[in-house]
Amino acid sequence: MTTDITCRNIIHNKKAAEFLRLQLQESLPDSNSLPFKMYHKDQEISPAEIPIRCAASRSEEVNDLEIEFVWDDGIHKTAVCSSSPLFDENGIILGAVAFFKDITVNMVWRHNADGTRELKSINTITGEKCMEPEEKSGDWLKIIHPDDRAKTYEAWMNAVKNKSLYEFKHRVLQPDGSYHHFVSRAVPVFDRNGELLEWIGVGKNINEYKLAEEALRESRQRLEKTVRERTKELH
Repeated sequence: MTTDITCRNIIHNKKAAEFLRLQLQESLPDSNSLPFKMYHKDQEISPAEIPIRCAASRSEEVNDLEIEFVWDDGIHKTAVCSSSPLFDENGIILGAVAFFKDITVNMVWRHNADGTRELKSINTITGEKCMEPEEKSGDWLKIIHPDDRAKTYEAWMNAVKNKSLYEFKHRVLQPDGSYHHFVSRAVPVFDRNGELLEWIGVGKNINEYKLAEEALRESRQRLEKTVRERTKELH
């Protein structure tokens, strides 16, 4: 998505139209009259704080902001959003570009109270044989990228020990042998006596978002280098 500094002309592509429930040729209203509400950590985001507007009007960089989109008919979607200001060769702001990755839940899973896996949901993203309940809790780490396993296990066991919320970003093995970036979250479930029964977790694939974020960062670096070189030539 792109816009000018007024945020009254927001241009979107096909994927953005699908996510925002718009026709491809349908114009997105300006940031003051959007057809949905947006929330971050249960707090509604005002029009002035929408990422693309922060970037376009205040030259602010917005990174990895998780936003829940809510429509009047009850539809909810979640996305990770980032936005960056756009400048011309003289450093004058022209507008902003924004991108987001739909991270509406890709997978739901459960663990026993002691941290071992209970349900066979892991093969929905990996295609691998699922571990059985009697297997050790650490065996599921085989689907995590080798460089992420130690920190993933440490974060998970810390949550299990403290019976606290779990959230971690890591790379997860896919059926084709590649690894995708995921954000995993889990909450402990207690009975009426305060005894821990199980863990309910979700996994969200944010790989496209991570790749787009990296591409945007590289593009900005190239643009900034060009601006510096041209400025140097003028002097």
